[in-house]
Amino acid sequence: MQNDNDFNSIYLAFEQLFKNGHHSLVDQMFSRFDIPSLTQTAMIALLDATIFQKNNLKKRQEFYDKCKIELDSRKEKRTRRFDRLA
Repeated sequence: MQNDNDFNSIYLAFEQLFKNGHHSLVDQMFSRFDIPSLTQTAMIALLDATIFQKNNLKKRQEFYDKCKIELDSRKEKRTRRFDRLA
């Protein structure tokens, strides 16, 4: 995920999944992401793209919590934007 096009692709993909009612598929994705390989920017993009559906996603909060632990283990300062996406 290097540029705005990558982020736009993420938002559009999630929008289509939600439009088609595939919340359980998004939950499966959250369970399978390799969190240690994600940058904080990538974590933010995934969380931001799903914020309006967070009440319909069972695994999103768990994903957020694991990302938070990962960032802390890296001793990487969490951005305010990240913290607001819980």
